[in-house]
Amino acid sequence: MTKILIISKEPVTGDPRGAGIRYFNFALYLSSFYDVTIIAPGKTEGESFKIERYSTRNLARHLKNADICIYDGSRFFSVYPLLAKFKGRLIIDLFPSLFEDRLYLPSWAYLRQQIKYKEMFKLGDSFLVLNQAAKEYFSKMAGQKRIDVVPFGLSGEFKHKKNVMKGVLPAIGLNDKVLLSYGRLASWYDPITLIKAYKLLDQSHPGVKLVFLGAGNVDRLQSKQLNDRLSTELDTIKDKAIFIDWVDYAEVGNYLLEADIAAIAHLPSDEAKYSFRIRALDLIKAKLPFVISEGGMISDLIKAHGGGAVIPAGDPQAMAQAAAKLLDDQKYYQGAKNALMELGRSFQWGDVLKPLKEICGRSSAILVKKPGLFVLLGYYVLSIPLEFAYGLLKVYDLIRSWIFKKRIRA
Repeated sequence: MTKILIISKEPVTGDPRGAGIRYFNFALYLSSFYDVTIIAPGKTEGESFKIERYSTRNLARHLKNADICIYDGSRFFSVYPLLAKFKGRLIIDLFPSLFEDRLYLPSWAYLRQQIKYKEMFKLGDSFLVLNQAAKEYFSKMAGQKRIDVVPFGLSGEFKHKKNVMKGVLPAIGLNDKVLLSYGRLASWYDPITLIKAYKLLDQSHPGVKLVFLGAGNVDRLQSKQLNDRLSTELDTIKDKAIFIDWVDYAEVGNYLLEADIAAIAHLPSDEAKYSFRIRALDLIKAKLPFVISEGGMISDLIKAHGGGAVIPAGDPQAMAQAAAKLLDDQKYYQGAKNALMELGRSFQWGDVLKPLKEICGRSSAILVKKPGLFVLLGYYVLSIPLEFAYGLLKVYDLIRSWIFKKRIRA
């Protein structure tokens, strides 16, 4: 039986997020057809496949015997020496958004990323992406190598186990409505448009409260000027805006099912065009109607199938009007919930992963891989000062996040 090794740098058990959820479901699905082992940090609880703790020794041992290896492209260079010597088929998953590198990294860090991409497309035999737009983008780099679309998926349903906002948080009454912003305040989102839209909405719907879920993490790529503008805007609604720090994924359903509507505001950018918006999938799973800025796969789905409203990017008045319609028109609101229910069915893991079985069963010549030792040496020489700089940025990030939280909660 074909042996498949899946490498995850994120935990796949306990309270997994993002890549951890994706690779757990990869392993769960493929284990019905192949001999699957997944190497990941954290607990190694029993499943229908083998889970082993992440370590260089375990990686080296399993790569010797594996026929196929599936690995996260964003972490490519962390195990480059081992992957360069791998004799089987290397499938690189381009799941994480790599486009923010082009948009936000300073030029000295962007140079290092370009070295990574060049070597990654040299060593990989085939590649996975989340949507058609990303496939078209990466096809220019991959040349003749195969790129397949394998989206993120959904499983099960959220359950509301207890109240976490209404009647629990002092600022939110049992009869208040909740407009939810789900996710961090990252550089490619547009919280200022959302706040301006909320101020317009508050004029006609004073019982609506704006909740930022998971927004305590201030993205370090944001400029000080943007944080200052954001803090100034928040000062005007601080009595009605509630910030909730990151919560365990097991608790996320309580918040989504308790909210009345949600909003996703982002800026026009390549990140929006090529990204997948995994948190929007959670909104679909919760059947929570939402307003989203145009641009990107999720907004295209909502525009085509319903489930909320798509508004021009950077238009607070359009966002306020769309939110008001969802709150006021019960027939429209219920239609949006029904549309999200149907949309969610099309993203079940068992369906979105069907191409992955075909990809792993595909017969293709194994490319002769020659370790790019010079490239590797150059990468790590560049990495020494860059990693030190990143360390300083992380310290700066923690300090700035603390200051930002103090300002918005003052």
